[in-house]
Amino acid sequence: SVYYSATLPPPADGSLSNLPAPVIAGGKWTWQSSGGTDLPASSFGFTLPGPVQFVGGAPVSFRRDQDQTIAWNGAAFDAGATVNISLSGGVAPVICSAPASNGTVTIPAALLSAYRANTLGTLTINLSESGAFLPHAQFQLKNGSTLLILVTYSSNDSRPVVFQ
Repeated sequence: SVYYSATLPPPADGSLSNLPAPVIAGGKWTWQSSGGTDLPASSFGFTLPGPVQFVGGAPVSFRRDQDQTIAWNGAAFDAGATVNISLSGGVAPVICSAPASNGTVTIPAALLSAYRANTLGTLTINLSESGAFLPHAQFQLKNGSTLLILVTYSSNDSRPVVFQ
C-alpha cells in the first residue's frame, strides 16, 4: 500500500467564501514508481475531482414546516460517486444516500417537523467513489503476476444548522 501523509494547519474559524485549499486538490495526478525487485519502473495518470462541498454559507437555516432542498457541487462527480447526507440535532438523525452527480436532495417537512424550533444541528455530506469508476491501473510484475493499483478517495463537508 502507498499512503499520503500531510501536515495539516491548525483549525481556525474563517469565512466559508474563502476556504483553505484541500490537502489533495482535484485535478490531474500521476502515480509513479522508479521500480524495484518486483515491479519495473511504472506510472499511470488519473484525475481526481475536487472535494464535495455544500452550496451556500453557514449556518444553514431550515424551516421545520417546509421541504428543504440541500445542494452541493454535484456536476464535478461521475456515476460511480455516492454521497451520504446526515442531519442531526436532538432527534433521530435523517440519513440519505444519493448519486453525487445529482447535486441536490430534498428533506420532507414531515421529517423536519420532529426537530425543535430554535435548536442547533449538524448537516454532513460524505462522498465516496466505488467500483470500476475508481482510478486504477494493472501492472505486470517481474515474476509474471499482476499488480492492481486502486486510487481510493473520499471527501466531506459539514455545516451547523439552525432549525426555525
